[in-house]
Amino acid sequence: MKKPSKELFTHIILPFVALAIVVVGIYYCFFAPKSYEDCIPDEAKAVVQIETQKAQEIVSSLAEYWGIQASGINLTKPLYAFITPNEYIGFIAQVKNEQEIAANIQRLFKEHKCMAPRKNNDLNWTWLNAGWQMAWNSQTLIILGPGTIQEQDILTQTISKLFDFRGSDSFIHTDKYTTMDQQEGDIKIFSSLDAFPTPFNLLFRLDVPSDIDPSAFNLFAGVHLGKTTQMIGEITCDEKETLAAYEAFERQNLPISQVHPSYISENSLFFLASWTKGNHLFELLRQDATFNQVLQGLNRTIEANSLLQNINGNTSLLITHLSKDMTPAFSLQAETNNKNLMTNAASWIEKAKQQNGVTLTKTGNTYCLKSKEKELFFGQNKDLLFFKSNHSIDSDKGKDIANEAIGCRQYFRVNLKELLQQPCVTGATKDFFATLFKGHTTLTYKALEKRRVTLEIK
Repeated sequence: MKKPSKELFTHIILPFVALAIVVVGIYYCFFAPKSYEDCIPDEAKAVVQIETQKAQEIVSSLAEYWGIQASGINLTKPLYAFITPNEYIGFIAQVKNEQEIAANIQRLFKEHKCMAPRKNNDLNWTWLNAGWQMAWNSQTLIILGPGTIQEQDILTQTISKLFDFRGSDSFIHTDKYTTMDQQEGDIKIFSSLDAFPTPFNLLFRLDVPSDIDPSAFNLFAGVHLGKTTQMIGEITCDEKETLAAYEAFERQNLPISQVHPSYISENSLFFLASWTKGNHLFELLRQDATFNQVLQGLNRTIEANSLLQNINGNTSLLITHLSKDMTPAFSLQAETNNKNLMTNAASWIEKAKQQNGVTLTKTGNTYCLKSKEKELFFGQNKDLLFFKSNHSIDSDKGKDIANEAIGCRQYFRVNLKELLQQPCVTGATKDFFATLFKGHTTLTYKALEKRRVTLEIK
């Protein structure tokens, strides 16, 4: 038998194979049945996969918050939460019965809990009065928010784009999804380190070199539900050079060896502990417009830049409460190798006298800088540098947390009950987090050696 010639393979068989590949590719990109998971954007800053049958309480709480009955949703499939590139929170579920969802929305409309449902571009739409835009079809339900009624157009446009995603546009077809799906737990998490806005991302950025974009690092974790919800994860980076720089930075910084103060009131809102180098902290603060503006204002009177750059060692930040405009009542205490940071304080007092509405006074080892309605207390006690919004802010004792923080690279604790009572946490945002953290009182985050992290919600 005559063997197929090289020309036959080159001119007939090979083009046919290439054509078949193109046809299959076009089919899967444009005509193949689309999964509800395909609507998750590949540029999502964070994605959470919730195994609905193992997390019935979470699903029920969310449904109760929106006023939606879960009967029209397929609870055998995971529910996804995610943060969009334009920083809204989205939820995606697979639809089991489109008619049941429609009937549920009609009920909500009659109860004045949502706008009248409408149909546009093969999608059903409504605005939930809790501050969320909702859209669904026979396969997929998406809820996006929270937002005001003025943001409805933006939310609508964002959802429309999500429904149009195909193939490479979707998170589900990325390596990030593969890694997330391999995590163990009832809930699986992916998050970029820049998913949280300043100042809340400061916790993560303290552990990353200031000249490296935090978006280059990702957190993958699994969450185990129970009386205490526990997350175990790891911070990773796909760029070898960036990861090497991170690991070198980690080796240069010590774990927490002492906490100042060694206590925290049960009613305190936030507590952060870290081993910090001042130059690194200063660069991070300077990159933020708000912090940079504050530093510029302080530098007109005191040498704020120099004080921060001289921090070297165990550092803690205590926030007792937040005002309506999110101004914190705080205490920052940090170790330093320079015991003479207040040497030029006499010249600072003279600078203050030359400015309208500014005073700088000294009582003991504490200085008080006043400007209009604001004041800052600061000073040095041996090798400890301190800044406070109120002279007696950390005078009340509570739970001793020294043993919890010691040995960690970063330690963070938030009182969830107090968070919901802050005047700046209002409206749809307050209702959402009240639903999310229902029955829980504290959240504790720990960054450990070798990029390992844990989080507990009690």
